[in-house]
Amino acid sequence: RRPLTIDNDAATPLPAVDNPEATMALKELSTELWKLNPQSREALVLIGAGGFSYEEAARLCGCSVGTLKARVSRARKYLSDKLQ
Repeated sequence: RRPLTIDNDAATPLPAVDNPEATMALKELSTELWKLNPQSREALVLIGAGGFSYEEAARLCGCSVGTLKARVSRARKYLSDKLQ
């Protein structure tokens, strides 16, 4: 398995949020994301934020597409349960 390299300089910065509720929601999301196991977090970020296809993300993670889909599904369920 190859380590995933992320170019932080190429990352698009998020716009500033003037809404305190939105700021709090983003902080909660960030906190819960870091509670996910690293494999689930990596899968979710690649699919949800990275724009990778399941096939591309599975190749980067060194797992099958089915395994990657399961990781993303579990991560989404966890976040949905925690952030409601």
